[in-house]
Amino acid sequence: GVNDSIMRPIERTELLLRVRAQIARKRATDRIANEVEQTIAMAITDPLTGLRNRHYLESHLERLLHQAIEADLPLSVLVIDIDHFKQVNDRYGHDAGDAVLRSVALRLRHNTRELDLAYRLGGEEFVLLMPETGLDVAAAVAERLRALIDATPFDLPDGAALLPVTVSIGAAELQGDDDTGAALIKRADTALYRAKAEGRNRVACEGADQSGSGGPTTRGGGVRQSMSRHRRAG
Repeated sequence: GVNDSIMRPIERTELLLRVRAQIARKRATDRIANEVEQTIAMAITDPLTGLRNRHYLESHLERLLHQAIEADLPLSVLVIDIDHFKQVNDRYGHDAGDAVLRSVALRLRHNTRELDLAYRLGGEEFVLLMPETGLDVAAAVAERLRALIDATPFDLPDGAALLPVTVSIGAAELQGDDDTGAALIKRADTALYRAKAEGRNRVACEGADQSGSGGPTTRGGGVRQSMSRHRRAG
C-alpha cells in the first residue's frame, strides 16, 4: 500500500525529506522484524549447542507424530546421553564440558539426514527424531553415531589433551494410532537407562529382552546392542 504522497508541483527539499523519512521507517520496521525473529529463535534454540531446545521438541514431536499416524509411516526416536559427563566437568572444568556438548551436537548434525532433527533435551542428553524410519534402521543409525563418537576423541579448549568420550543411546518407535509423544520419549529413555545399566557406550532398543535371551548382537568394537522384538515389517 501507499505510505505517503506528495502533491504537484513537487518541491525538491520536501521530496528529499519524505524519501528519507520513508527509508528510516523501512529500516526501523526491518529492525523490529529482525528482533522479533531473533527473540523467537532464542525461545526455541539451545544457546550453547545451537540445536533446538526441549520446548520446541515437545511441540514439534506432536506434529510429526500426527503426520506419521495420518500417513501410516514409521517414526523413531533416539535419546542420547554422554557417559560420565559429570566427571568431565569435575576433572577438566565446565569450559571442557561445554566444548564436549557443542562437539557432540555438531557430530549429530553432520552425520544424520536433513530429515532427522536433533535437539538438546537438557544437561548432557540429546534427542534425535527420525521421521519415516523404523526401529531397525534407527538402531543401525544409533550404533553408527555411537561408534563415531567413541572413535574420535574430543579437543579440550586449551588444546592440551584429547578427551575420549562415549555415549549411550536408547531407541524407540511409534507404536500405533494411540501412541503419544511423551510415551515415545519415555520408552526411548527407558531403553537408554538399560544401556547405562548394561555398561554404557552401547545402544538399547525398547522391548529388548533385558536378560539377553532376545538375541543381543555385537557391533562396533565389541559393544553389545540389544535389538527390539517390536520392529515394523519392511
